[in-house]
Amino acid sequence: MKKIQFIFLVLLSVTILFVTALYKAKDATVSAQSQVVEAADRITSGKVEYMKASTSKTNYTVHVRDKVHLMEVSETYLDGELQTKIVVSEGGKRVTSIGRDHATGKLAGTTWLLPEHIAAENARILKISLLEKQKEELKQKKWNRAHMLQENGQTLLQATSKQADQKEIVFMDESTGLPVKREVYLKDRHGKWRQDAERIEEYKYLDSLPVEFISFEHVEIKERPAPVKKDELFAG
Repeated sequence: MKKIQFIFLVLLSVTILFVTALYKAKDATVSAQSQVVEAADRITSGKVEYMKASTSKTNYTVHVRDKVHLMEVSETYLDGELQTKIVVSEGGKRVTSIGRDHATGKLAGTTWLLPEHIAAENARILKISLLEKQKEELKQKKWNRAHMLQENGQTLLQATSKQADQKEIVFMDESTGLPVKREVYLKDRHGKWRQDAERIEEYKYLDSLPVEFISFEHVEIKERPAPVKKDELFAG
């Protein structure tokens, strides 16, 4: 009888430990998700939004959107040199595209005015917040582990989202709720996690669109007709 009671107590203890561990795991998942959502909800709004995504110190893209004056600039850099630049201005009506000439290596550009309906759609898009999209992307993923850490004077929230064969680790600035770095891992054929990419991100609000982003100094810009046949939007 004593032996049966002892076995029963052991099984009961194991069951309690298992259930406790299970609830702790669930609590950790809920906590991680709520921490990411709470941080993302701290993102505020601003007139001019700046986004920079880097895969190295010299390879990166920059997007700046002025939601008030309805302007946007997108730049791509390779080995520290500007490769392409697209400027949407005049309330979405004008597009200026700059790129490097393959023969000379020099920057050259063209500019055109868009038809009325396409320009109106551009204006609608330029009012949308880029940073709000980042917030929604963060909130939609399932985060199952999170903790705080200090790095370069910043307090960062490190959260992990794991699927069967892919894992993403995001580092969020605790004060702004915005991501500053993402690491993506894939499982190899041996079932081990291997880093697939590291993306350094920078987000901030500006008081106005910096002049250098809309400057075309030393670049020849030619006027041309809009490269569209009809003043209509594509389906979808």
